[in-house]
Amino acid sequence: MNKLNRFLIPIIFLLFSYSLYSQTTSAISGTVKESGTREFITAATVILYNTDKTKALNGTYSNKYGFYSLPQVHPGNYILVIRCIGYKEWSDTITVKAGNDMTFNVFLPVQIVEGEEITVEGEYMTGSVHTISRAEITADFILKMPALGAESDVLRSLQMLPGVATSSELSSGIYVRGGTPDQNLYLLDGIMIYNPTHLGGFMSTFNTNALRDVNLIKGAFPAEYGGRLSSVLDMTMKEGSKEGFHGTAGISLIDVSATIEGPITEKSSFMFSARRLYLDLMMLALSKEMRESSLSYYFYDLNAKVNLEIDDKNHLFLSGMFGSDVLSAPASITDEFGINWGNTVGNIRWMHIVSPKLFTNFSLIYTKYKFNSDFSFDNNKSSFTATNGIQDLTFRGTIDYFPLEAHKIRAGAEVINHNFNVFTIDQMVYNNIPLDDPLWKEYNSGKKLKAMELGIYVQDEWQITELLQSNIGFRTNYYPSGQYFNIEPRVSLAYNFWDNMYLRAAVAQSHQPTHLITRNDMNLPTDVWIPSSDKILPGESWQYVLGFESELFKNYTFSVEGYYKTLKNIYEYKDTVSWFSTTRLVDQLTSGGGEGYGLEFSIFKKVGKLQGWIGYTWSVIKSQFDELNNGKWFYPKHDRRHDIKVVLSYDLNKKWEFSATWVYATGQPFTMPTSAYYFGSNNSYEPTQNDLFDFYGLKYQYSGRNEYRAAAYHRMDVNISRKTTMFGLPLVWSLNIYNVYNHMNPYTLYIGSEYNVDDNTSKYVLKQMTLFPIIPTLGVRLSF
Repeated sequence: MNKLNRFLIPIIFLLFSYSLYSQTTSAISGTVKESGTREFITAATVILYNTDKTKALNGTYSNKYGFYSLPQVHPGNYILVIRCIGYKEWSDTITVKAGNDMTFNVFLPVQIVEGEEITVEGEYMTGSVHTISRAEITADFILKMPALGAESDVLRSLQMLPGVATSSELSSGIYVRGGTPDQNLYLLDGIMIYNPTHLGGFMSTFNTNALRDVNLIKGAFPAEYGGRLSSVLDMTMKEGSKEGFHGTAGISLIDVSATIEGPITEKSSFMFSARRLYLDLMMLALSKEMRESSLSYYFYDLNAKVNLEIDDKNHLFLSGMFGSDVLSAPASITDEFGINWGNTVGNIRWMHIVSPKLFTNFSLIYTKYKFNSDFSFDNNKSSFTATNGIQDLTFRGTIDYFPLEAHKIRAGAEVINHNFNVFTIDQMVYNNIPLDDPLWKEYNSGKKLKAMELGIYVQDEWQITELLQSNIGFRTNYYPSGQYFNIEPRVSLAYNFWDNMYLRAAVAQSHQPTHLITRNDMNLPTDVWIPSSDKILPGESWQYVLGFESELFKNYTFSVEGYYKTLKNIYEYKDTVSWFSTTRLVDQLTSGGGEGYGLEFSIFKKVGKLQGWIGYTWSVIKSQFDELNNGKWFYPKHDRRHDIKVVLSYDLNKKWEFSATWVYATGQPFTMPTSAYYFGSNNSYEPTQNDLFDFYGLKYQYSGRNEYRAAAYHRMDVNISRKTTMFGLPLVWSLNIYNVYNHMNPYTLYIGSEYNVDDNTSKYVLKQMTLFPIIPTLGVRLSF
């Protein structure tokens, strides 16, 4: 009992002292919104000055939901200033009395910065720890960027950032610092999205017109994010204007889209956005023969959100996304196939301000991803079938607590209940499998797998000294299906060592309980998500980051970051995998790991007529699997040693806008046939002019995995926009030119033959296929 007293008495004394201290200070809190639409503004800077505005005494920033809190303000007279780039500054002289908390809900008018002159004094949070490895792009800037098909795409825009790569010109998937797309946490209004791309990865499922904020954390993310190994893409949809009805409508080379938002009542609003690919409708203009010999494909995306302001302290949000892709075989062929996949997600979120020091969010989230494919060949004698579905129900709760001036504590918990439907089979002849085989039971009912994730986290943004900030936290995860329990440390530091110069460092551990198993021989979404189990371990990564940032010139920010990442428990198919086998999926997988490291240099400019960035990345990505490549290390396809990105946007005047992007990347690694031999009754064979591609009995001896590289990739795209009006409504015409100087970039390499007519001989050569030459497209967008 004496030991217990010695432990409790100091705690009681500290709590009593804090209570007395709190009575001598006051808290200043509130929300920051845009004056017209009344949408919350993220990362607005809140600064408390002395009465002559010569010294910043305290400061903070608004969180993702516009809330801010200054918890310990001594009695006295001050000037409170709230500002954010793109908005007019708000300021007021205030008098603080002891024990009298104050609330300021502020509305900032939009301010378009046309010139280079912009003065930002004493930005308290500039260079703070929460900016490490973070890139923010506004939806408006994405709409200005050049685009293939005149359709701006979020993921393709993010590919232009330093440290972000792509596997091919066709793909919109992002490979962040050596991680694969399935290792990225895609969040849309807090909802986890499993498949963020349409057919072939050509476009993402995220409609730019429906987005408000796009925030990419490239590594060492804080404890509030879990379940993925590499990065976080956190996007927020528009909440809907309460000022009046507004919208946009557009048409491009490949799709049509429309977005509308407006008030429902005085305290509620909505946003609805729709997009549809119309390739299937364009086919109606073709002849009957051409239609019957062509694939039929279309997709649609729907985004919706409702914002209900119950009172100043309570908001209710309902948001969702619905989308589907449908691909079917031409009517003229005897072989049949059908593929469809899509996402259906929804979130009910309650935001509640408990007190000036306590802010909460509670969400109930439904996620459903489905994929189905059926291929039948040779009059249904052989087939391939794949079914993959995930249905999640998630409960998440978070709190933001501001106990002291130097501390911002965020804590939370989430429970995810997974239901997987996994089935994949290749079958040459149905009759070869007896009807009483257990495999048929799986085929008829689907392979049902259940899994659960439990996560709890806490993190503290601690202003250790005036110059040193930190974010210290940890996350605990428990996966009952495999009895896996782990604790993940997350630590970030930022040190303001000289004027506007900052050093940053971070270390973080992450685990991923779900794996995406990719089939490399098909360029279709036949990949399968599976959960961790007693045979499948959760993926694991460690990330280390060291960086420097400085404002070298007015409005120009320079940064350099170095990183090192390790990966464990990554799964791929074995080299000996048989697509015509009844072997269970788990028995055809092999586990391995890898590492990635590199340096990223960038110069950003976010205000003025000229905006954009220049980035250079040097990086190395390596993988190792005991059962692949004879156990030797190899470079995966997304390894790029050198990567240069230039993104520029220039507003010439109120009518004309120009933007351009240029990218250079080291060639993609590939596996090369190094020799060939003939196997069969004949010991030699020479193809003739009539059968150049009929390599009867020809076998290849290959190099090690990805030991060769294709030629370097480089491309320039340009967008020219003209603003005008139609029927009194703003109208924007855009001319996009993809691959301006028509560089023949390699999409894939293959062995072909060259025939010599003079001596009637052929030789085998390495050939290149180019996907996209120069492509000009025209688009138009109408606002109302």
